[in-house]
Amino acid sequence: KAYERELAGGEKQKESVRGLLSAPKVLAERYGRIYISFERPISLKEFLAGRGEDSPDSDKRKMVATLAHRIIYDISRASVVTPSAVLAPVLLGHRQRGLSSKVVTERVQFIRKVAKDSGARISEVLSDAASSDPTQPGSIQDAMERFEKDGLVSKQTAGGETVYRVIDEKRPLMVFYKNNLMHVLAARSIVAMALVSMKGEAVLDKLRERAKFLSRLLKLEF
Repeated sequence: KAYERELAGGEKQKESVRGLLSAPKVLAERYGRIYISFERPISLKEFLAGRGEDSPDSDKRKMVATLAHRIIYDISRASVVTPSAVLAPVLLGHRQRGLSSKVVTERVQFIRKVAKDSGARISEVLSDAASSDPTQPGSIQDAMERFEKDGLVSKQTAGGETVYRVIDEKRPLMVFYKNNLMHVLAARSIVAMALVSMKGEAVLDKLRERAKFLSRLLKLEF
């Protein structure tokens, strides 16, 4: 709820131990697994030495921005791809109201392959999952059931097929989970978008030029 409020423009509430202990229900709830991973530490001394510590103020501002981007880049590299992160873009990327379990399965399999080919860090429950089908026991089904329990997704049965739909007003909350996969998909998506805009065929230099334009246009989003 706090995240939803912040997305709507509200201020982030200061976190405290007292606030946590005042909500016993939070402590009793099961939220799944937590993954902690690290990238190589950044030496601030080496970073500054490589760019000159006696730079003018304007260069120092650029230096801080560069360091911030470096930190975010390493955070992305250290992020673990979870079943929820894989499932969220599949549900959000569908243009129609409902998404069949068959389509969900196919797209989850595709994203799992992309994540693996990209060398991303994949959670054990996802890498060990035998099925990408949300109707079959496994980590993908567990993630879907969590979305349903939290009121983000509804499930219906039509013609013997299970159909899932993201609740419209809850779509912003689904973006939270999708963002955990963006570092894996963003670059490929930009190149794919550039290629599709050129009717699926392009000279490499032209494709690179258009992809670079999209990259610069969207850099503050990604």
